Amino acid sequence: MSLDISFTFKVNPSIDSTPIGADDFERDPQLYSDYASGAFNVKCSKCNGKRVVLVLGFPPDLQGFIDDYEEDQRRFISQQTNELAMGC
Repeated sequence: MSLDISFTFKVNPSIDSTPIGADDFERDPQLYSDYASGAFNVKCSKCNGKRVVLVLGFPPDLQGFIDDYEEDQRRFISQQTNELAMGC
């Protein structure tokens, strides 16, 4: 099983090892321009830019349990959100 991802490059960890914020871009406008243009991008070390990464597949019987659990979680979060919206 494989998963196609839409990015061929990832950001260089040496530039993204610490969070970059608006303050950094205000201090150095060229940093924003370079960052947004992809100047710091490097090829993905996992797929080497092929945009395909192998993912773990589960046996069908186990996948059913996982799907059920995720659906239960979605329902619970939806119910919680609705209750909070109504002031509960």
